[in-house]
Amino acid sequence: MMYSASSIYAMNEYDDYLYFFLRQTRWLIIGTVLMFLFSQMNYRHLKELAYVHAEGYPAGEMKHGPLALIEEGMPVVVLAPRDKYYKKTISNMQEVIARGGKVFLFTDDDSEIISENIRYKFNIPNSNDYIKPFLLTLPLQMLAYYVASFKNCDIDKPRNLAKSVTVE
Repeated sequence: MMYSASSIYAMNEYDDYLYFFLRQTRWLIIGTVLMFLFSQMNYRHLKELAYVHAEGYPAGEMKHGPLALIEEGMPVVVLAPRDKYYKKTISNMQEVIARGGKVFLFTDDDSEIISENIRYKFNIPNSNDYIKPFLLTLPLQMLAYYVASFKNCDIDKPRNLAKSVTVE
């Protein structure tokens, strides 16, 4: 299914595919270079709000460990804006698909990328390379919100999350 990035706000939690993803307890978020930095930030939202095991990992280093952890049905969020690393990111996404991972693809590429394991494709507006990570952040935060909401987690008061750090 293909959506615009804004459509994540209107997702129906009873949709079969979304229900499948929301039940999962292990997630992987991959991206290259700047997207990797934002994958690091966004996997924490899944951990803190929904209490699922989530990791952000550089797409180019998938063969160094995380690829071995991909199991049938594991949700993998792929951050793949159309930049000079796009083809490599899509190649790594195909490796994930070959191992049975189910993909949430966030991209600004309007072409059709066909695979039955791409459960959702979210298009973000085509923009400056430095703006794209910010355009990806809001839908990823909403994804974390929906997962947490589905699991009946208290989104306003995550457990064991310190509001400040105290040093003795």
